Amino acid sequence: MANEMDTSIYSMRYLLCQMEITGVVISIKTGKGRSHTLRWKLAS
Repeated sequence: MANEMDTSIYSMRYLLCQMEITGVVISIKTGKGRSHTLRWKLAS
């Protein structure tokens, strides 16, 4: 179960990265170092 979750999280992150490259979404990094979180928003 955990493995399936990890896979879906990673594939989602991969998709978001691909979308960022193509300009569909913009990633917003908040925080510093290891505690940072990535947020995504649709590019307007």
